[in-house]
Amino acid sequence: MNEKEAMMRYMEQQAGEVQARIEQLLAAVMENETVINALPEIKKGAESFSALGSGVFVKTKISDDSRVLLNLGADVLAEYSVKDTEERLKKIQENLKQDLEKLNAVMTKIKADYARIASQ
Repeated sequence: MNEKEAMMRYMEQQAGEVQARIEQLLAAVMENETVINALPEIKKGAESFSALGSGVFVKTKISDDSRVLLNLGADVLAEYSVKDTEERLKKIQENLKQDLEKLNAVMTKIKADYARIASQ
């Protein structure tokens, strides 16, 4: 394998890794958007399913529609008002979208560099 082929193979690997991360971010953006849109719909007395873990859910009635638990990471949960949670999720959403823009720029650069090397 010559240097050009090695460089192209490396760039293909990089593009694959960046694409995988883009897909992860897109999934997170969509999930966040779903939750942001669902928060105002929380109503006291409504029935829902609550996660117990390992893919198991239990049917529950909402007794407090003003507060929710938010996973802060590393399985640390904190209780916030629905409004504060929505604001936090919107901030997270902004950060995710900024990261997505950066990764799309990286992908564009990789593709341009790949095309340039391929044409040499």
